[in-house]
This record gives sequence, structure tokens and C-alpha cells, in this order.
Amino acid sequence: MRRIQQRPLRRKKTDSQIVTYVVILILLIAFLMTFGLQLILNASRSIAGFGRSGDEVSQTTSEIIVAPVLYDVPDATNSARLALSGSSSGDGVITIYVNDESVEDIAVSETEPDFETVVTLTDDSNVIYAQFKDTRNRVKDSDSYTVELVKQKPTLEITSPADGSTTEDEEITVAGSTAQSNQVKVNGQPIVMNADGSFRHQIRLKEGENILTIVASDEAGNSELEEVRITYEKP
Repeated sequence: MRRIQQRPLRRKKTDSQIVTYVVILILLIAFLMTFGLQLILNASRSIAGFGRSGDEVSQTTSEIIVAPVLYDVPDATNSARLALSGSSSGDGVITIYVNDESVEDIAVSETEPDFETVVTLTDDSNVIYAQFKDTRNRVKDSDSYTVELVKQKPTLEITSPADGSTTEDEEITVAGSTAQSNQVKVNGQPIVMNADGSFRHQIRLKEGENILTIVASDEAGNSELEEVRITYEKP
């Protein structure tokens, strides 16, 4: 009796496994038919396009237009004539603008990208930039720079020592004031400025007459000079 009951159970188990395998096989075939073909096509396109990647990069690069660059433009100058230099990228024309007015056109190329010129400043404050136009009439501007035209000499006041004075002190203090943004030198030596533009500098004297040269210079290159004569007499 027990043997007759076990055979149907084995058949059912075997039949169930076969059904499961068939279902899995059908699902696998369906997956390959749906997604496998697309994966194969994508792989083929990638392999075919690999050899053309360099050309595509080159073509993309050729579409880029680079802004021109101006070198070492000063913040201020004491001359109305300002020398400019810079570089570009590609074939085309560089146009220099001063206060939004074009003042000069310069031809440039890939083999000769550098350019230089001299422009005339017309206002106290001048905005300068360069514009590059390529052979396809595409344009790109450089950074803009503001250049101050300053012709007035800086102020310089010496409060100590008095010119023509005599002292028995071998070491004295040179004191005075100028604009905060200026630089001061005493006998050619730069000195430390205070935040308000005042300064104090110790200097050792030689016996007899001493000539102290104090120079204040601004960022535009203007300077003002004061000479103070002081006599040192040993006590």
C-alpha cells in the first residue's frame, strides 16, 4: 500500500519541476528578445563610433570661440598714451575699445595670436577691453579694465625735522603725511605708513650737514620730492 502512494507523489514533484524550468526558459527567451537585441545594437554603435571619437572632439573644439586676453593693464597711469598687449585664439580681428568706442582693429591668426598697440586715454577714468571676431563673425570680449589717468602730483607734508635746523641728537625722527595709497621713501628706503597716511621714521645722522630726501609716489607713477637739510653737531 505504501509503494502505490509514493509513485504519484514523485510524478507530481517531477512534473512541477519541469513546468518551472519551462516557465523560466520562456521568460529568459522573452527577456533576450526584448532587451538583448537592443544591448547588441548599442554595443555595435559604441564600437563603430570609437574610431570617430577623435574627429568628433576636433569638431567640437573647432566650434569653441575663446575670449582674448589683455596683459598687465595698470590701475592708473600718468600718461595719456597707454601701451597694451595681449593674445587671441584663431583667425580674425581684435578690436580695442576705450570707453565703449572702438579705437583700433588688429588682424590676428592662429600662427600669430599675439597683438600690441598704443591707445589714447581721454577721460580721468577709462574702461578698456578687447573684442575678438572670428571669420564666422562670432565675437567674444575680454575682461574689462578701468584705468585712471592721474597727472596731479601727490601731496607731501614734512612736519619734522625743520629744514635748515641744527641738532645735537645723532638719531632723529622724520615725520610727515601724504595720501594713504601713496608710498614714501626716505633717502631711497621705503618706510611703513600708518592707516591715515602719516609716517614716522628714525634715521641716524652723520656729523655735519645731512640732506634728507623724502619722496611720495602714487600708483600712477607721479611723485613729489622734499629735501630737508639738517646739521648734526656733537655736544
